[in-house]
Amino acid sequence: MTIPGSWLPLVRAGMWLAFTVGGLCAAAVAAVPLIGGVWGVPPRMLDQLGVFPWLLAASVLLIAVGQSATSVLVALGHSAQVMRSGMLGTAVSVTLSVLLVGEPGTLPSHGLTGAGVAILTSTLTRCAAARCSPAAASVPGDPIHARYCGSPEWGCRSPGRCW
Repeated sequence: MTIPGSWLPLVRAGMWLAFTVGGLCAAAVAAVPLIGGVWGVPPRMLDQLGVFPWLLAASVLLIAVGQSATSVLVALGHSAQVMRSGMLGTAVSVTLSVLLVGEPGTLPSHGLTGAGVAILTSTLTRCAAARCSPAAASVPGDPIHARYCGSPEWGCRSPGRCW
């Protein structure tokens, strides 16, 4: 199924909006240590955050862009692909949360950094699954899909999968 020609400006505007709003929100999340310092949070507490705000900021941007793609997929009737990408992202999140944060067996806990890696990886997986679906290939001239998932005409290099 291809996107009707009259939808293309709307889809492209939606992606720009996702990048703009997602970028602003990601900047706000990344600025949490700075904002906390302004509001009087002790520096030793802010130092405990480590790279977590940066990992979360990247996730926020990916979520914004991913939701734009999933909205188009739902509008085109590909809600099953959205469900599959969501389930895959959830499975990655649960698995990595247990492995990186939960201290299973003899593995060490990585605390907030492990949680941030789990969130970012889960979000990236969900976005990749949505963006690299055959349905996402129906946007003519989509540079993201063409570069990372195969040709824009035929979708992913292998049928229905990009990984």
